[in-house]
Amino acid sequence: MDASKPTGRKTSRKGTREQQRKSIDASYKLLFSQPTMVIDLLKGYVKQEWIEQLDFSTLEQVPTNFVSSRLHQRHNDCIWRVLWQGTKRWLYVYVVLEFQSKADWLMPLRMMTYLGLLYEEIVKVNGCTRKDKLPPVLPMVLYNGKSPWKFTTQLYDLIDVIPGGIEQFIPRFDFLLLEEHKYKDHPLPATRNLVAALFKLETSQGEDDLLHAFEAVKHWLEQEEQKSLNKAFLAWMKGVLLPSRWEHIDFEQVDDLEGVHSMLEETVVEWKQNWKKEGLAEGMQKGLQQGLQQGRAEGQREMLLALLQAKFVHLPDAYVTQIESASPEELERWLMNTLQASTVEDVFQN
Repeated sequence: MDASKPTGRKTSRKGTREQQRKSIDASYKLLFSQPTMVIDLLKGYVKQEWIEQLDFSTLEQVPTNFVSSRLHQRHNDCIWRVLWQGTKRWLYVYVVLEFQSKADWLMPLRMMTYLGLLYEEIVKVNGCTRKDKLPPVLPMVLYNGKSPWKFTTQLYDLIDVIPGGIEQFIPRFDFLLLEEHKYKDHPLPATRNLVAALFKLETSQGEDDLLHAFEAVKHWLEQEEQKSLNKAFLAWMKGVLLPSRWEHIDFEQVDDLEGVHSMLEETVVEWKQNWKKEGLAEGMQKGLQQGLQQGRAEGQREMLLALLQAKFVHLPDAYVTQIESASPEELERWLMNTLQASTVEDVFQN
């Protein structure tokens, strides 16, 4: 078969994307496989009184292989259990890490299925009898998609109800949904909460915000002195966050958080200096005004290309083609987007 044919290239790109997705999923799961992250998640985002009754010194992770073997489920879900203070009664926390671009309208059904399998496993492992009560489970979904979650969290809403009494037999199930984008404007708490810092890092609007959030993470991690937690955050920073912001910078050689901090500071300072030195902001405003006043879209195109090449270094050919065929209104919008964009993709968002 001719390796130059389109089908070969598509397969290769798909394989690469799948590898990237697995790497990203693994980075997130590594973070939420740390007890400190789970404690901060519960204390910071479950606003109910019973949280104060938990003995977090008993917190322990529960294997999820029973879900994978039955449903071939993604390996990025975490299950923990913790005792109520002064008792031998367990509470289970099932965290689904839903890091994808679109929300899943069938998530209530998925979550109910997962919990059913979990309860079967609890009965099997613990040898429960008819005299025993099953432990409560808190089902949580962490969602970091850019688009708001627009679907229901209740299974009842997915089922067609026939009038006449059958509604009493329809299962009622709900899960706790945490959408990262809803916390983008929340300030970091004065006391440690690494989940809040994670949300702030992912939703930061500019380089200064990102650097501030990272410095908070670094400070809190230094206080914790947990090597596994440090390694988990370092792996997530290098594998997920930093490549999404600065594609042209190689962070592979950085082997600790201090190194990440130094590179972030240098990158932010260098970017600001170049921007100021070349007068890009002032030049953009002048070029935009001239283009609008004189109706010369060509001037806007040249200005946009110069800005993108100066800020992102490498500009894919697909974007060059898109710019060449754009209307004056599109060019104007992209020029304004360039000021705040962290990646070249952000420039072309509507």
